[in-house]
Amino acid sequence: MGKSPALIGAADVLAVLIAASLPWSTTAPSIFVGLWLLVVTPTIDWRDYGRQLARPAFALPFAFLLLALLGTLWSDGAWADRLHAIKPVAKLVLIPALLYHFSRSERGFCVFLGFLASCALLAVYSWIVLHDPAWKLTATASRSHCRR
Repeated sequence: MGKSPALIGAADVLAVLIAASLPWSTTAPSIFVGLWLLVVTPTIDWRDYGRQLARPAFALPFAFLLLALLGTLWSDGAWADRLHAIKPVAKLVLIPALLYHFSRSERGFCVFLGFLASCALLAVYSWIVLHDPAWKLTATASRSHCRR
């Protein structure tokens, strides 16, 4: 597959959106990861990617996933519960794809800046809510304590 500059640029933007949404949400990063995978997959040179799997940074997430899958064999729980428990480890499999993508892109620092800016914005927002709880976005049990 060719390196389409438009697809690689879109993948970079989606990676920034993933990083920027991490401090705020669990759903948004999942949506952006799905879109990122759709955009980045056509740009992958699968032979080169396969060769990269010989490198420890690329192979280790797959080794952890295999170890987690083997660990489910000792569980007494239902298979649905066993497979659900693997979900956090399965997310590590994105690391090789991210490493591969950003070895071809020069915008990796933008992802870091997006994450840093989002964290800073959340910190500022947290201080605002601490001083004026009316700015809180969601209704929680703690909101009722602020009115007493």
